[in-house]
Amino acid sequence: MFQLTRKIEYSLIVLAHMLKYQEIQPQDSFAEDLSADSEEQKVKVSMVNKVYSVKTVAKEYGIPEMHAAKSFQLLLRAGILNSRQGAKGGYILNCNLQELSLYDLIKAVEGKLEVVRCLKEQSDCHYFNSCNITQPMKRLNSKLVDFYKQTSLDEILAVEPIFHQDLKLRREKII
Repeated sequence: MFQLTRKIEYSLIVLAHMLKYQEIQPQDSFAEDLSADSEEQKVKVSMVNKVYSVKTVAKEYGIPEMHAAKSFQLLLRAGILNSRQGAKGGYILNCNLQELSLYDLIKAVEGKLEVVRCLKEQSDCHYFNSCNITQPMKRLNSKLVDFYKQTSLDEILAVEPIFHQDLKLRREKII
C-alpha cells in the first residue's frame, strides 16, 4: 500500500500547527466595520507572521526534536517557511497554503514522486529491460502526480485557527 513518508507527515504536522495557531490582528478600521449596520461589510483582519520554534512543535506533538528540525529545514529550503534569527527567532509561514499543492510538499521533502523504482533516474531494478509494467506504472505515477497537484495543502490542513474561534465573540462585544 502506498503511504506518505514520515518526513511528509512531520512536515504536515508543522504546517497544521502553524495554521492552527495563527494570530489575527485587526486592521485600523476593524471596530468601524464591526459596528456597521450593513451585513455586506466584511470584518477586515490581517494575519500576523507568528514565529514558531522547533522545540515547541516537537514537544506538543511528541515528534523527536531532530525530525521536527529536519522538517522545518526542508520547508525553509523549499521557500514554504522563512526563518527569523535572534533571541525571539524561529520559523514563519512564508506562503499561502491555498497556492501550494500536496505535490509541492512531496517534491520539497522527498524529491521527485515515483511509485516504483524503475521510474527513478538511476534505477537499480534488475528487470528494467524486460519489465512488462514499466508503462502502466508511468501512467499510474502520472495520475498520482496530477491528483497531488490538484490537492492544496490548505484543503488537507483545513484547520480553523484557535484565534478565529474567538472572533465572533469579539465582534459581538464591540457591537
